[in-house]
Amino acid sequence: MSLQSCAPGSTVGFPIKLNQSLFAAWPGASTDTETALKPLIQENELSVSWGPVQKGAQIVASVGPSSFTVSGINVAADGTTLSLGTANYRCSEVISVAKIQHGSFCTDKNALYEFIQAFQIQNKGSNPSSPDIILLTRPLVFNDTENAFWTAIDTSALKKGEPQRVDFDLKSLYAYSTGDLLPTVSYRTCLPVQLLNYNGETATGSIKIQVNVVMAPIYVKASSSGLATCRNVSTYSLVTTPKRPADCFPDATSKTIFQFSIALNKYPSDGKNNFRFLMPNSTLADLATTTQKVMIEVPKPFLSKSIATISKAVAPPLQSTVEGFTSPSPTKNYKCYRIDPTRDVKDGQIMVDPTTGESLTKVMDEKNAGQDPAITAALMGQAQQPSGLLPGDIEFILSIIATVIGSIVLLAYGGYIVNILFIRKDLNTAFYHILIFTVALFCLTVFAIFFGKK
Repeated sequence: MSLQSCAPGSTVGFPIKLNQSLFAAWPGASTDTETALKPLIQENELSVSWGPVQKGAQIVASVGPSSFTVSGINVAADGTTLSLGTANYRCSEVISVAKIQHGSFCTDKNALYEFIQAFQIQNKGSNPSSPDIILLTRPLVFNDTENAFWTAIDTSALKKGEPQRVDFDLKSLYAYSTGDLLPTVSYRTCLPVQLLNYNGETATGSIKIQVNVVMAPIYVKASSSGLATCRNVSTYSLVTTPKRPADCFPDATSKTIFQFSIALNKYPSDGKNNFRFLMPNSTLADLATTTQKVMIEVPKPFLSKSIATISKAVAPPLQSTVEGFTSPSPTKNYKCYRIDPTRDVKDGQIMVDPTTGESLTKVMDEKNAGQDPAITAALMGQAQQPSGLLPGDIEFILSIIATVIGSIVLLAYGGYIVNILFIRKDLNTAFYHILIFTVALFCLTVFAIFFGKK
């Protein structure tokens, strides 16, 4: 927050625009892209204390003419705090989905959409130079990949905002299992602001924003009338619920009107809040200028990795497994192994155990990653495997217990019917109990089929 204008020479507007992919070869550049971007790699400066998994979150997708927002994650969001140095930020309870805002930072050209979540500073007074808002954002690719959270969003949008129940882990959107943020491209920008009814007058100022864009997209399934309706949202509007953007300014009250500028030195004249970001008036057209505006933030084990590895650090396609065979030669036995040159060759040396074919790079990366399986999998180009109880596991276990108990009860009841039928020879009573037994057996069978599936 500042009642001063954006500093001369600072980046103004959102999102930052490049005229091509950050990772592609830049025409006219004096160095190759890998060499130019390598000095930009630094260890994550953001740390996040993630909230708990929200059991049974009631996910609501709200679709408007120029907005697509997701709510119902208040428990997970309220328990999450982001830190940048000594500055602490509160997590918004709303996620926005729109057309891709940072396509230049994603290596998958099929990423046409993006979701964004805001974090608003809570202790600006003791951290005056820190950003007022931090945005975490990640590209979306629509395909046939099932994802419980995004399926709930899709269904809610289809059903006009009807809540959909699902377990929600906010960490899974942006981080590894340890809580470390996924590799991101970050930049800072400034947005001019006008405040109406601020200390009894109209004031102009600015808000400083840091944006961290996760490079690897999330792949989800979306129906054309559900989640895919976010295609109608071309620009992002700031949402910091339960806080207000005006709360970045210490003297703002409930009557203060907050307006982002709509052009250079121009603000809305309707006296209403305007949370839509100002678009930048220029595009970064060369590599040298771009490298002055962005940074690449990664977990510590990625610091020595190539840009190609970092940009695809989450669940890339699995590599072929090592294959070996024994030569039929009567005098010598040879073992041949298939290697991945991008992973198993370092400084001209082949990093493969000659006796087993196991990648030695894997052993070294596991050591550097502190044995974290999520980061190790990403370093090895493998899909991250879930651990612990997954959503539905408890229900599955309870269904088995209920089925076993029901079966025991039915067996006992069957014995009782046999006693009536063959010992007491009471056919009328036996017929009545056989009917009940048949209905109960049918119900138990249906329960076992539909509720016992994992």
